[in-house]
Amino acid sequence: MWANLTDELRSIPLPEEETVEMPPQAELYRTRPEDNDLLIGTPTKVSLTALHPDPAQISRLWHTFLANINPLTHLIHAPSMQQSISDACEVGMQGISRGMEAFLFAMYLSAVNSATEGECMAMLGESKDALMMKFWFGTRQSLINSLWLRSSELMVLQAFVIFLLSVRQMYDPRTLWSLTGVALRIGQRIGLHRDGASLGLAALETELRRRLWWQILVLDGRMAELSGSGFSVLASLSDTKLPLNVNDIDLQLGAMEPPAEHTGATEMMFCLIRYEFGRFFKGSRLGPRGPTSAFDGVWQALTTSEIPIAERDQTINELQEILESKFLRFCDPLNPLHFLSGALARAALATMRFKVHHPRGRVGQTISTEELDMLFTSSLRIIEYDNLGHSMQSMQRFLWHIKSHFAWDPFIYLLTALRRRTTGNEVERAWQQVDEAYQHHGEFLTMRSPLHDSVAVLAERAWNIRETELARQQSISHASIMPPNFITVLRSRRATSVAQPGTDNMSGSYQLVEHPAGPQQSPGFTNDGPNSEFSSQPVELSPIDWAAWDTMIQEFELDAGGSLY
Repeated sequence: MWANLTDELRSIPLPEEETVEMPPQAELYRTRPEDNDLLIGTPTKVSLTALHPDPAQISRLWHTFLANINPLTHLIHAPSMQQSISDACEVGMQGISRGMEAFLFAMYLSAVNSATEGECMAMLGESKDALMMKFWFGTRQSLINSLWLRSSELMVLQAFVIFLLSVRQMYDPRTLWSLTGVALRIGQRIGLHRDGASLGLAALETELRRRLWWQILVLDGRMAELSGSGFSVLASLSDTKLPLNVNDIDLQLGAMEPPAEHTGATEMMFCLIRYEFGRFFKGSRLGPRGPTSAFDGVWQALTTSEIPIAERDQTINELQEILESKFLRFCDPLNPLHFLSGALARAALATMRFKVHHPRGRVGQTISTEELDMLFTSSLRIIEYDNLGHSMQSMQRFLWHIKSHFAWDPFIYLLTALRRRTTGNEVERAWQQVDEAYQHHGEFLTMRSPLHDSVAVLAERAWNIRETELARQQSISHASIMPPNFITVLRSRRATSVAQPGTDNMSGSYQLVEHPAGPQQSPGFTNDGPNSEFSSQPVELSPIDWAAWDTMIQEFELDAGGSLY
């Protein structure tokens, strides 16, 4: 039924509407994206021919897409798409379909988003910011031109999903979660939630539909997490299988029988590992359940107190065994995609164990020394994987993905634990990793938000305790101990803010955490400065009031959209 319906929908001609020609130097794409521009922006159809790069530049963008984006998404069949792009460049952009144009602009946008400033100048001769705005406009307008909300063309939905993956730093997470909901609805309307094999579709089309549906589910889960929401109800209504563990070359046009799956590593490894985690949260015996707090989001199956910790641990062990047997034992650490796949899996497993044993939902319970050691080790491992992703040259092409997943919760826990742990090899490793995190995330020292400032206070005071212990052990003065560079910067900012108490916080070197007017001390905060009155003195979050930290993380994630463009 679905196969026949899809064919019928494709055969229905869309009404032709007047298209407005856009001058080559139009300034329409110079304005900043707005949260509602995709859904209720101007419906005017605009010719985008003048915005396409020349064929040589398109080829460079396509190869950047294949190297940087496709290994982590696999929404397309690269060989057949390669031919389609070659044909489009040969006939000219005036003759391509609406769906093809939408895909091309989404491809341009994602390639530029993954490239460095220097690579953008070398490829296209323009700054990355300018290109992002140009191709953001081109993708948005090409989707409007394709009547994307009622289109049944798979390529249009592929373009929309690639667009969503490329603009995560341009839009508010709540907006993106709504837009991933639109993608889910479109996918449901064209039957992606039903497995293509059961619909009698060809093997290649079945795989493309599976890849697209599962990518939408994972993206929706990530946006739900940032928005403090749960999984979409649609996720539990699907019978679509995971994509096959095959390479694109194994999929032949027109073949009805699927290729045999590989045992070991394929081009799909990274995506399949992510989808295994998605399947865990979608259908494990732990969930899905209603969120126990606004911050739990998709992690609610691990943070709920309704299930014994031992049972949650056992389920994670079972997932780890699946990943080890299917993928991780085949990873070649010298292969960048394999390394990233292994790092993703192990960091995600460590995060799951961290969530299960975190003190957040265990008020009044005694946490054993073994559990505290495990929490410390898990948080350290998670930050180590993030630092490796930033520092390894071979990972630079994947930074567009890595940078969108910083683990605030483990980082804060690590700093909190370092107030009690002052010596030992793991403590040395931990301070090295904290230092590296500040090096890789320069915004930690330049961005002004309650979260960044509170983490800075926590880091500085944890170092003060360590410094005191080092001075005691070595029988030397504090001044003789060389602090990490980020501590020097934080101390300098603190001195500046104290020396100039009347200056505007936003223009000063260090923005203090602000609290609501009224009580002298907000719940969950302690003021151990020289003045106990509510004032502009820096304050520190109590390390046991995780709800206050959760609120700040969530507020920052919600406000972070659009911070770069």
